Amino acid sequence: MRIKASLKDVIAYILKKYPDCNDLSDARLTKMIYLADWKKAVKSGDTVTDIKWYFDNYGPYVDDIIETANENPSLFTVRNTQNAFGGKKKEIKLNNLRYIANIPDEDAGIIDFVIEKTKDKTFSEFKKLIYNTYPIVFSNQYEYLDLIKLAEDYHRFLKGVKEAKNKIN
Repeated sequence: MRIKASLKDVIAYILKKYPDCNDLSDARLTKMIYLADWKKAVKSGDTVTDIKWYFDNYGPYVDDIIETANENPSLFTVRNTQNAFGGKKKEIKLNNLRYIANIPDEDAGIIDFVIEKTKDKTFSEFKKLIYNTYPIVFSNQYEYLDLIKLAEDYHRFLKGVKEAKNKIN
């Protein structure tokens, strides 16, 4: 089994690569990492991070990202702000833009893909994307998401759909 990048490096990589920004809300950053883990699980049966994802009220969530940012104050600043509706949100800022995150090439490509596909989405559009991923659609709320097992289920599901289509035609 290969060694994964540290969560600190994954966070720094995303903050550094995200267009015109070196800070993101905790919610968006968390869900971007979820998407990277899900894409990698589907692609290769592994994940970018070792996060144990939990399906809570607002989709996939863990405290790991904000905790990692808080544990690395020389690299990240976490600040409390307000969203457009006056609600509370946390933003994570990368303090050192020269920091070089140690990310395997395959994982960097997956993270780059996630950034490219989500960068222009409003938060509402972004949440809709998250809520329509297979793990969220086919899992129970308030349970942990085994992304590797769910990716295996997803591949079986797609195979079944393809076989059904072939029978119809």
